[in-house]
Amino acid sequence: MSEIFTNNTLRTLILANLFSSVGKGMVLIGISWNIVESTGTASPLGITILFSTAIMILIGPYIGIYIDKYSRKKILLTANFSGAVILSFFSLWGIFWGSYSTSVLTIIYVVSMVIRQIYFPAQYALVQETFKPKKYQKINSVLEVQNQVVKVMAGVFAVFILVQYSLHTVFIITSITYLIAFLLLIPLKYSFTVNEDKKTKKNSYKELTKGLKFIINMKGFIIFGLSVFTPFVVFMVGNLLAPAFVNIDLQENVSVFSSGEITYALGAVLAGILVTRILTKICKFTFLITNITLFSISLIGMVLILKGWAFVLVYLFMGWTVSSTRLISQTIFMEIVPKNLMGRVMITLDLLSLVIRVILIAIFTISIDIVGAGSGYLILSVLLFGAAMGISYSVKHIKEAVENIKEAA
Repeated sequence: MSEIFTNNTLRTLILANLFSSVGKGMVLIGISWNIVESTGTASPLGITILFSTAIMILIGPYIGIYIDKYSRKKILLTANFSGAVILSFFSLWGIFWGSYSTSVLTIIYVVSMVIRQIYFPAQYALVQETFKPKKYQKINSVLEVQNQVVKVMAGVFAVFILVQYSLHTVFIITSITYLIAFLLLIPLKYSFTVNEDKKTKKNSYKELTKGLKFIINMKGFIIFGLSVFTPFVVFMVGNLLAPAFVNIDLQENVSVFSSGEITYALGAVLAGILVTRILTKICKFTFLITNITLFSISLIGMVLILKGWAFVLVYLFMGWTVSSTRLISQTIFMEIVPKNLMGRVMITLDLLSLVIRVILIAIFTISIDIVGAGSGYLILSVLLFGAAMGISYSVKHIKEAVENIKEAA
């Protein structure tokens, strides 16, 4: 592990991601809580998330194309610089107008999600391009731990700033963190090495479908891909359910909500540290199936207990499950997906999961104020159980694909 930390590229990515992600995390936490608290209902937040998800579906395929065709470093620089400029503008908005309407908060939320949609696929494509396959697992573990430490920091900072200051202050700090990340990435030593024709505009439709064709043609891949994305879908839909569940169902304050965000991150950090060691003693697919099944059961328990401590504890296990699932699946994807298709394949899977999120968020936006957020968590538990079954079904085909790639190498 120490040899990885001596790599300048990885150290630079970690530092840049530290600043960029802590800002994004504070913005998303701050906006989510502000909307629910100011309106007394979850529906406006649901509409905000639904709108941002629809935008992701529209632009996602094109993001995948450009991640595969152009320098991943330039893409990361553009994402951070754009975030700094846009958040600076909305910081000035707060100074001159003093408050933010729900529509303005929706715009900021969408911008933050678009930056996230660009940043992480580009980062992992850069890692796949730069490092040797035998280092993927360790590097993904390091990045996962770092990402989740950032979530802890974002949760702590968000609570402190929201209680002591205001949402406007969150935007000011976030604009600064984006700028620092941009400056850190400038000296990164990197050369784009994926050789493929960059003239995507001449046959845009064909380029968009390459990722989908790869997913469809590899037997079992689409089921496996959607199944391992499911815990993350649950977490993202939880961005709507959690504020409403804590504020309305549990009748707790922002500290409980933020504590859930923090324990989620702590669980994810533990996964990043321990999963690689655990996988030396247990099959990775057995590990995935067991964890996702237990996650499903834990959501049911949280709804039945209906206590703040149960919410915080379940979010600890949620962090463990989402992080470990993402860590293992990303390594598998890096092993079997060609480098010149990585961006499009990952974006395609993300878009398919986004469609599921749109459906769920639309349902919950309409029903959450009537039946409560707890019912939403019960539906998600069923979805998780289906994901565990999906992995069980696709294990044989994915194992064969990994072995074939290793033999060819």
